[in-house]
Amino acid sequence: MLGKLSRRSRKRLETSGRRANATVLAVSDRAMTITTGGGHLVTDTEVAVKVTLRVEPDGEPAFEVREKFRFPQLALPSAGQRVAVVYDPDDHDTIMIDGDPLAAVDAMLSRSGRPPEKIDLVKDLMASAMSGAPSVDTQAIATRWAAQHGGTVVIAPGTTDPGA
Repeated sequence: MLGKLSRRSRKRLETSGRRANATVLAVSDRAMTITTGGGHLVTDTEVAVKVTLRVEPDGEPAFEVREKFRFPQLALPSAGQRVAVVYDPDDHDTIMIDGDPLAAVDAMLSRSGRPPEKIDLVKDLMASAMSGAPSVDTQAIATRWAAQHGGTVVIAPGTTDPGA
C-alpha cells in the first residue's frame, strides 16, 4: 500500500467519512521516497512515513492511530503539528490526510488560541483567493484582516482599493 489508500477506499471516505483534526504524536525516523511523473523531483516526490496521530473528532472520544501516510517531501509533519484527517467512523484504521487546503488551515489554527472570528477570516480569505472570486472581493477580506492586525494591504495594479 505504501501509505496510499486504494481509489475505492479514498472515494468512500470522501463521500461518507468524517472530518476531524488530529495531533501528530510521533513520526517514524524511517521513511521511503516515492517519485512519479515527469521527473520534477520536488513536485513528483512524496515520502511514505509511519505516523502516530491522536484524532480528535467533534462529539466523539479521541482515538489514536498509527498508519503510514504519504506527504510531499518538503512538508513532512513533526510531533505536535496539527493535521486534518478523514476517517471511517466504523473503522478508525481507515483514515487519510484531508487534502482540502481549508481543512489544513483549520487544523493548524484550531489550537492557536485565536478567537474563532479571526480564524474564520483567514479561512474566508483563502477561500476567496482560491475560488477565483474577483480580486476586489479578496482584497476587501484582506483589508479587514489587516485592520484587525495593524497591517496594510498592497493593492495590485489595475484594481481599486475596497476600503477607499
